[in-house]
Amino acid sequence: APQQQPQKSQAPAHRYSYEGRQYDAVRGPAWTAPKGHRANVVWDRGDRLPSIYRDRAYVIDYHAYRLRKPPRGYVWVRIDRNVYLVAQKNGLISQVVIGLFY
Repeated sequence: APQQQPQKSQAPAHRYSYEGRQYDAVRGPAWTAPKGHRANVVWDRGDRLPSIYRDRAYVIDYHAYRLRKPPRGYVWVRIDRNVYLVAQKNGLISQVVIGLFY
């Protein structure tokens, strides 16, 4: 009788959590930190994001990633694999989504 091939275990999917739900992470384009900044920094809610990250180059379209519409004066910003809801004026981070991109 032919031997059965062992099934390959499927690698765990890249996932992230947002507002209590799990989603598949997005394979995003390569991300490059601004000159003089490190790519692998993880910011926390309440931190102030440097103004360089509030530039249009780092702001993402919330519709494309199932994110809630930002309140007036706030934007969603991508930093490496994570996204942050940030006040445009002073950089205050009000929400963090870890691992949206891979």
